[in-house]
Amino acid sequence: MTVFVLDSGAIIFGVDLKGAVTTNLIIDEVKSRNATWNLETLENDGLEVLTPKSEWLKKAREGAKGSGDLRKLSKADISIIALALELDGIILTDDYAVQNVASILSLKCLPVEKEKIGKVLKWEWLCKKCKKKLESEDECPICGGTAYRRVVRPRL
Repeated sequence: MTVFVLDSGAIIFGVDLKGAVTTNLIIDEVKSRNATWNLETLENDGLEVLTPKSEWLKKAREGAKGSGDLRKLSKADISIIALALELDGIILTDDYAVQNVASILSLKCLPVEKEKIGKVLKWEWLCKKCKKKLESEDECPICGGTAYRRVVRPRL
């Protein structure tokens, strides 16, 4: 049976799938956006709220770090990627960073309102001032500049 893992956008938009799953972090996002009516409808249709195991959270974070999307993803985003990994599920999301990481991790995604991403991208973070490649810092340890990201182009 196909398992659909819902991002907050799918719930807010009003996707109605019987037996879908999500995480408590996504539920918190939905409640903060006053979309509780859609949430109640899904809960009545059997929406399961699950917590992914730590090993899957780690794999999701590693995939996000490898693609350069980790800074763009919330803990809630990581949680649905991890849950989809654990359950071999299909993620319903319009979030391009989630779709990008999911594709790198060989997960399927379906868009809710927007078009699906056209291609998978790998990103890198650089200092705006000195152009040093940054691993995880928001501020450059050399000059104190702020980070920006750009697509990594393959070398020919």
